[in-house]
Amino acid sequence: MGRTMKRRTAGRLFLWFWDGLAVFSAFFALIPPIFYRIFHPGVAVLLLLALVAGMKGLFLCPHRAAPWPSFRRWLENGRCAPLVHRLLSLALALGLTAEALFSLVMIQAAWFHPPRQGESATAVVLGCLTMGDQPSRMLRYRLEAALSYLEQQPEAMVVVTGGKGERETHSEGEVSARWLEEHGISPARILVENQSSNTRENLEQAALLLEQAGLGNQVVVVSDGFHQLRGQLYAKRAGLCPTGIPSRTPWGLLPTYWLREQMGVCKAIFLE
Repeated sequence: MGRTMKRRTAGRLFLWFWDGLAVFSAFFALIPPIFYRIFHPGVAVLLLLALVAGMKGLFLCPHRAAPWPSFRRWLENGRCAPLVHRLLSLALALGLTAEALFSLVMIQAAWFHPPRQGESATAVVLGCLTMGDQPSRMLRYRLEAALSYLEQQPEAMVVVTGGKGERETHSEGEVSARWLEEHGISPARILVENQSSNTRENLEQAALLLEQAGLGNQVVVVSDGFHQLRGQLYAKRAGLCPTGIPSRTPWGLLPTYWLREQMGVCKAIFLE
């Protein structure tokens, strides 16, 4: 009797876990397209996770499929249903384990690789979308993080990066430079890179500017926490010695951008 109760309790806990994961994934997958009109691979992956976690819940509790009698019969008695369930469970276990390990590496790069004490390294603000002549919210958060660092390190220089995208009327570098000047940073401390179109080019062009200015290769990459691992990877490839300052990310965008960034890191490692 005791073992039966324990199995039932464990079954309920597993069911609550998969239900919670499905709801969490669907909720955060829908925020970017509905509220920000953004759709990218991270959104698609989170929607897929919601679907797969929901299917796992149906296998554990087939009576939920009562509105679809044929599907419920297949879940309960189909010949291949147990095999599909095992494969689904294996895919979820492997995927979630890989996600956890990948996330630990990203967290280490973002929050456990800060600027060295007493070292005035050059800040490099990675580009992000602009809205007219103003920074988007994500870019403003990056600039706020850079401003805090520059105020603490009055001798440090800053490189603002980013060219003009298809939907932009001003380059990201120019908008970032203007914002910093308006918030008290002397133009003499700001180097502007306004030709790059992606993160890799941000860091490559920044490295060239630093070399021309004779500033050395010690840099502080300023970007969202999810972006730090790839940013620091590209910085090292450009011959720089990076640390990182993570900026804030709008909470509704973080899960999908976190997943998209993992795909970006894999691309950087294996394809570039």
